[in-house]
Amino acid sequence: MEKKEKLTKAGRKAVRERIAMKLKDIDFDPNHRIKLSLEDLEDLLFEKEPNKPKEFAFFYEGLCKLDLSEVSLKGVNLESKHKVDLSDTNLDVDLNIVRRWNSGYNISIRNINFNNVDLSKNFPIRHNITFDNCELKNTGIKLSKIGRNLWFKHCDLSDNDFSDQELHCVGFRFQKGYEYRLITGTTQIVQCNLSNTKAIIKPWKKGTFTWDVSLIHDPVRTDKHLGRLMAKGFLKGCTIKGRKIKPMGMKNDKRKKQNYSRYTSDKINGLLDTIEAQLSGYNFGGRMAKDAVVPQSKKEESKKIVLATTPEQNAGSFYGCDNVPVIEDPKEDECTGVGSFYGCGNVPPVAKPTKKKELTVPNPNSPNKK
Repeated sequence: MEKKEKLTKAGRKAVRERIAMKLKDIDFDPNHRIKLSLEDLEDLLFEKEPNKPKEFAFFYEGLCKLDLSEVSLKGVNLESKHKVDLSDTNLDVDLNIVRRWNSGYNISIRNINFNNVDLSKNFPIRHNITFDNCELKNTGIKLSKIGRNLWFKHCDLSDNDFSDQELHCVGFRFQKGYEYRLITGTTQIVQCNLSNTKAIIKPWKKGTFTWDVSLIHDPVRTDKHLGRLMAKGFLKGCTIKGRKIKPMGMKNDKRKKQNYSRYTSDKINGLLDTIEAQLSGYNFGGRMAKDAVVPQSKKEESKKIVLATTPEQNAGSFYGCDNVPVIEDPKEDECTGVGSFYGCGNVPPVAKPTKKKELTVPNPNSPNKK
């Protein structure tokens, strides 16, 4: 029986690049995803080195357009060095079967985008999990009845429902400084986006935790930390000290003005396109291009100064000045200011003589020059 040929590592890389280009041309439809064989999907998504765990190898957008419902994450290392975009996919994510570390109870997940993927069935969790630099928007994560340690570091947790838990703002003291976290039960949140989670946040008070020996009780620092999170927009829709945080009006007003300016520009250009399309082939008169500069008045045009382009115009170059400005078509009643050609300075214009007298420019090469 002939042995079935398999793709090499270089071949799998070439396939991923070509499939990624093709996926860009396909519109996303969650009801009609492209089906590939499980073997082809495995080659597309993962790499497996000898004596190493399986790892993600597809670092492009568009996986949501493929049917990943049969793909398993069993034994897969989710601590990726590069961003993996699993957003909006129908991947069945079971965090209890992914690659575990140390004693088998610790799972590290890094640089994975799970936005709009249902993770709710993983809670309460069976293992200690750390999410680092992950996108977890609208994933159904629950903070109640976690069961084990759960960490979120620099993650987007927006659009999840955390209204059933109180988060305490706690400061930790270290040798090289301090760090503030939001804590509830065995869950710790560090520098994460909690907008639209309805989270209830309270400053930490002594006695809240049994292990609060090394914690910082500093209301001023606590307020400053929460203020920084608010300034980043991480606490929109959350409640702090009984008050619900609303979006910052200044930033929103600025963004609205920018959007309205862009809308106005697009509207004008669209109308001009419509008009120009109908003028094509007909002589209705002059046409102004989009974003055209308004023409100057005749009075302004008469004062316009241009650089000389011909030897006759550039007579001043004989006296050491190149590209001497000349007046376009001066009127008879205007002064010529010809004296400036000789000294290249700001010489006042010569008044018009009572009798017409022809002015000549001396030739430096003339034998009669003294």
